[in-house]
Amino acid sequence: MISAPTAYNWHKLWRENGVEGLANKARPGRKPKATDAYCLKLEEALSKEPSEYGYRFAIWTSDRLRAHLEKETGIPLSETRFRALLKKKGYRYHRPKHDLSHLQDKAAKKKAEKLLEEIKKEPPRRFRTPLCGRSQPSPGPSLACLLDEARAPEDHSCVAAQYQTTLPYLWSLFMENRSNFLAMRRLEE
Repeated sequence: MISAPTAYNWHKLWRENGVEGLANKARPGRKPKATDAYCLKLEEALSKEPSEYGYRFAIWTSDRLRAHLEKETGIPLSETRFRALLKKKGYRYHRPKHDLSHLQDKAAKKKAEKLLEEIKKEPPRRFRTPLCGRSQPSPGPSLACLLDEARAPEDHSCVAAQYQTTLPYLWSLFMENRSNFLAMRRLEE
């Protein structure tokens, strides 16, 4: 909504100058700090790499560019004013995307990609261990059951007999390690 005094002012301007009197005019205020010379230096800096100025970084950030221009021109701008100037000039600031591809060995990368493709083509492997309760094809006690002293020996006697007859060497290793483990637990107590 327009106030009454504003409407009277517009009417007065129209009576005195016609339609041209209603056009927006430049308003008085503080002149911008960024001069034409500053804007030329900005465009020049953006057209070159930072390394050409002797810097040890490869990408301009708004803070680095602002510090560089302050050093070159002696005109300090706040971060907000500097970003507004970039926007006014049609430049868009984006956070740099860190990419290390220039540091990678191209031959090793291609070799790894080929290996990955070959691995993807192979069918998945399934490893089954007979001493693990969840992967046993038939229900029965697992290795944890065999190590559990609280269970009665008759609970897992058929499985123990099966392993004793089929794998005598592994069974002896298992029993030896079990006794060593139990002895160590008793010593700790």
